[in-house]
Amino acid sequence: MRAFIAGAALSSALAACNSGGTPTTIAIKSTGGPLDAVAFRGNFDPTWQIATQTTATDYSFVVDEPYWVSVACHIPGATTDHMLIQYARTLDDPHEIDDAFCPHSDAPLLSVTGTMIQAGGVAMTTSDRAPYPYWFFRQYAPAGTYTMYAASADHVLIQRDLRLTDDIQFPMLDVDATGTAVVPQPFKITNPRSDKDVTPVAYVGVEAANQPGSTLYFYSDDPAKAAILPNAALTDNDVQTVSLRETTQRADHFTLRAYRRSYHVGDPTDFTLPELPDGVQWSTDGDVAVTWSSLPANTPFIFQISGHGPAGSFQRRTETVDVSTSFLHTTNIHGLRFDTDVPGFHKELAADLTQLTYLSAYGQIHGATIREAPTISVTDQVVLNPPDTSSE
Repeated sequence: MRAFIAGAALSSALAACNSGGTPTTIAIKSTGGPLDAVAFRGNFDPTWQIATQTTATDYSFVVDEPYWVSVACHIPGATTDHMLIQYARTLDDPHEIDDAFCPHSDAPLLSVTGTMIQAGGVAMTTSDRAPYPYWFFRQYAPAGTYTMYAASADHVLIQRDLRLTDDIQFPMLDVDATGTAVVPQPFKITNPRSDKDVTPVAYVGVEAANQPGSTLYFYSDDPAKAAILPNAALTDNDVQTVSLRETTQRADHFTLRAYRRSYHVGDPTDFTLPELPDGVQWSTDGDVAVTWSSLPANTPFIFQISGHGPAGSFQRRTETVDVSTSFLHTTNIHGLRFDTDVPGFHKELAADLTQLTYLSAYGQIHGATIREAPTISVTDQVVLNPPDTSSE
């Protein structure tokens, strides 16, 4: 990845980045299966070098300055997803990177199935929804013990301690008859934008602690008319969350600012949202590049191209740049270019920009868990070749 530096800061940034620090070993740990290739380079060194593979899923290298890491991988299946992920870091960042962009698991999966009487949603390891009654749901998970949530328009059913040792088929789920009724609780954005195209929304959900994919949003509408679960319906393992968001959406452009935190009855109901990045511009001439005037302070950012292969292909293709707060501060960059000429990634596997493609600048601050700290998010997204909805 090549960086653009604001002119006034060029000399100081070069001095800081080329001064050389203590040689430091950086470890890359794949949270899934083996990676296709891991390469690295110094911030102003154009040459990528191959990292040392230490185990089937672990890699390492030594650097003494701000650096870039490139990870190429693919996820086999009915459709093959090709991914290129690059991390921009400094020696002040943690010296171990857990690569979570290339998920892969060989664990056998069991199924939880059933029919829900009401329109609504179900979540255990992923979220299923249907806008009509008497719909079939299916969840997959390795053997273990889980919590499953189901929600209708105004009730939430919590199925705890589901011991999954074999496939489970539920009888009819009647959430209105067996679940807990939600109660009204209005929320307020303290710093709303005046733009007429802005839409404020409150998302209220519940999830199981330390169970990824279990979040089920049971309310998503006007913050002033929101509804929540009463405290009595929750155990220590249940985490109720409220996310207040403002979005703007056109066919070719989308923005989001959001503040999400855990919530119990009696907690503050006012939310202050973060500021959006300013002056984000994308260029698709040659390698894709993005520039910006300013980003929210102390916020790591992810820049991503998300698209598909050539027309008729079902392959998803993504190129991601994950930039730490320390790297943004140290280098003072105001733009970057997506470099696909890296080991382990073939240019023909890049997203086809003549198809529907999303170009996203996404910043997020979060804690280890939503109970420990709120999640603060901003997104500025450009849509290439959006579908034609003029006839709808």
